[in-house]
Amino acid sequence: MAPLLDQALAHWPRPEHPRHAATVADLGLLAYALCRAGRTREAAGVFAATGGLVTPWPWGHDGDPVEHFTYWSRS
Repeated sequence: MAPLLDQALAHWPRPEHPRHAATVADLGLLAYALCRAGRTREAAGVFAATGGLVTPWPWGHDGDPVEHFTYWSRS
């Protein structure tokens, strides 16, 4: 799993990465996966790339999505 996270982290949060309708959802999933893998420092840039936008999935998996996104983005 770590190599996949490394690859996504290297490309997704960059400004030149192609944008599409699900960009925020993709970045949210990457931030979630990094946090769950204990890589919260690396997730900080991904959280910044979301512009603070929260998606129900995956953040709502364990409860209120806004609460979980806020908690992890401040970790």
